[in-house]
Amino acid sequence: MGLFDIFRRTKNEAPTTEAKRQVDKQTQGRLLPWLGTSSRPSYRESTATLRHARDESRNLAQNNVYAKRGLQLLRQGVVGPSGIRLQVQALNNAGKLDTVDSAAVERAWYTFSKKGNLTVCGRWSLTDVLGVIIESVCDREGEILIRRHRGPHNKFGYALQLIEPDHLDENYNGELNNGNIIRAGIETNQYGKPVAYHLFESHPRDTTGGGKRVRVPADEIWHLYIPHRPTDLRGNPGLASAAFRVGMLESFEEAAVTAARNAARRVEYLKQRHADGLDTDTDATTDAAKLVDDELGTMWLLPSDLDHSFTDPKHPTANYAEFVKAQLRGISISTNNIYNDLAGDMEGVNYSALRHFRLQQVDYYRTLQQWLITDFLTPLFEEWLPLALLSGGITIPRPDASEFPLPFKPQKYSRHKWIPRGYEWVDPQKQVTAEILAIKAGIKTLSDVLAEQGKDFDEHVARLAAEREVLAAAGISIEGITDALLISTNTDANE
Repeated sequence: MGLFDIFRRTKNEAPTTEAKRQVDKQTQGRLLPWLGTSSRPSYRESTATLRHARDESRNLAQNNVYAKRGLQLLRQGVVGPSGIRLQVQALNNAGKLDTVDSAAVERAWYTFSKKGNLTVCGRWSLTDVLGVIIESVCDREGEILIRRHRGPHNKFGYALQLIEPDHLDENYNGELNNGNIIRAGIETNQYGKPVAYHLFESHPRDTTGGGKRVRVPADEIWHLYIPHRPTDLRGNPGLASAAFRVGMLESFEEAAVTAARNAARRVEYLKQRHADGLDTDTDATTDAAKLVDDELGTMWLLPSDLDHSFTDPKHPTANYAEFVKAQLRGISISTNNIYNDLAGDMEGVNYSALRHFRLQQVDYYRTLQQWLITDFLTPLFEEWLPLALLSGGITIPRPDASEFPLPFKPQKYSRHKWIPRGYEWVDPQKQVTAEILAIKAGIKTLSDVLAEQGKDFDEHVARLAAEREVLAAAGISIEGITDALLISTNTDANE
C-alpha cells in the first residue's frame, strides 16, 4: 500500500467502522500526526485540554529561560516602559482644541491609572495591567477576566479587578429553563451572546475556597482573549504550542551536559598481578574493585581475574549547536519572536536581514497594541469618563489655587486618541535619512513619522517651540548643537 492509499476508495465503496479506525490509527502516528483532526464544537475542542495546556504554559513561563525571555520581549515590545498614553482632544464652541479641559481630563486619567486607584487591590498601575493582559492572553493563559466595580474604591467611583481564568470552570456546561446555555462556564443566549459568567468565588485549587460558584452578569466582566474560530468561547495559551520543542531542547541539553561531564572524567583501570609481578600496598586477594584516586579523574584497582579498558566518551558533538538553534527557531516561531532576540544570538546577522525581521516584529506588536486599544482601553475610558465626571474627580484649577469640577459633558471629552510606544530602528541614521526623503517627496507627513516613534505631533511642536525659546534666550543656536552632534557621530563612526 502506498503512503496515501489509505484515503482512496472506489466510487461506491462506503468506509466501514473498522476502515475508519485504521485510517485514524495510521494518520495519527509519527509520520502524519497533523492529519488527526476533530469535528467537535470549538468550545469542546478548546476546553478538552485547556487546564493542562494552561498549567504547562505557566510552568514554562516560570521555569524555562527561553519562555521567560519571550514573555519579557512581548511585554517590552507591546507595552514598553510607559504604557499606552491617552490624549484627549476636546473641542470648544468654536471647534478649536480646548487645551484646558483636555488637560484636566488627562490629569485625572493619569491619577486614575496609578497604583492605589486603578484596581480594587491597589497593587497595579495601568502599565502593569497592560503587561499582565498581553502576557496572559498571548502566551501564558490564553485569556484573562476583568471585573468592573462601581463604588467608593477611589474618588472616581470606579475600579478594576483582575481575575485568573481558573475561576471560570471550563467543565461547567448545561441548559437552563429560560433557554440560555452554559458552555465552559459562560452563559449565553440563543445567539451565543454572553449573558453571565459563572465564576468560582476563590481559586478552584485553593484548599480554603470550597468551590462555590457565583453568577456575575456579563456587563460587569471583560473577557479578553483572541478567538481563532467563529464560535470560540475560551482562549488557548500560546506557549502550549512551544511546549514540545522546549521539552526536546531541555532533554537534549540535560543529556549533552551529562555526556560532557562523563567525557571530562576519563576513567582508567589497574589490574593486579601475582606476587612475582607488580607489588602494591593493597590486598591482592580482594575480589572487589577498589577506588585508588578520585582527585584528577578516576582510577579503579581490579582483581587479577578481571580485564580492563578505558572509557573516553566523545562529547559534546558538533551537532549540538545546530540542534539547539533548530529548536530555538521553532520556539521563536511559536511565540512570535525574532530568533536572534530570543536566543541572544547575533552570529552572522547583517543589517538587511535584521531590519526585515524587525519590521515583521513591529507589525505584530502594533497589531497587539491596536487590539489592546479596541478591546480594553477605549471601553475602559468610555466607561470611566461619565463616572469620573459625576463623582467630581475631574477638576480644573482656579487662579486662587482652588479647584472646581469639570461640567458634565462626556460627549465633549470623549474625543480622544491613544499613543502607544514607538520603535527605534536598527540603523537610526539610515532610517532618519529615509524619513526625511519620504517627507520631502510627500509620501509621509511629519505626523506619520512622529506617530511611528510613539510621539504626538502637537506635543512635539509645543516642546520644540519651548526649547527653541529657551535656547534663543541663552544665545545658543539649535543649528550649532545639531552640527556638533553630527560631527561627534561621524567621528565615533570612523573610529
